Amino acid sequence: MKITVQVLIALSVGLTACTDGGSSHSFENIGLLCLSAEKPEVSEDVSRSIDFEIRLDACLQSSDHVDRVQECAVTIEGNTLRVMSRFGWRTLEEESWFWQESTLDCAPLIALCEAPTLEDGEYEIWFGGEHAVFTLGNQREEKCLGSAKMAR
Repeated sequence: MKITVQVLIALSVGLTACTDGGSSHSFENIGLLCLSAEKPEVSEDVSRSIDFEIRLDACLQSSDHVDRVQECAVTIEGNTLRVMSRFGWRTLEEESWFWQESTLDCAPLIALCEAPTLEDGEYEIWFGGEHAVFTLGNQREEKCLGSAKMAR
């Protein structure tokens, strides 16, 4: 009888460890948006694209945070560019990884996207309720808005 109970307890613990479990986290239109455009190769009017990088300092460990989502999209309406971000991950329940040590790595989430080719000029950039004016001209341009820190 004693052996049967121990076997059932072991099986129960093993099955609990194999469950997916965990909690899901999802965030939209937050993060630090940095955009840049390289200086054109020639001095005449040239069409260029704008590169977008959105960073969220979530400090995710590779052992505990899985199914990561890092997405960025840009829509253009005239001289207005709207940038959208989506970040997400699933935090494993302790029972699902109890047999392994948590890793000490701490990685942010970074989403990259690019606006299609644009003519030189001023563009209004909107992201997460904030906006800024970005000028495409004959020099390298960079601008950031928002915050990489997560609200607690």
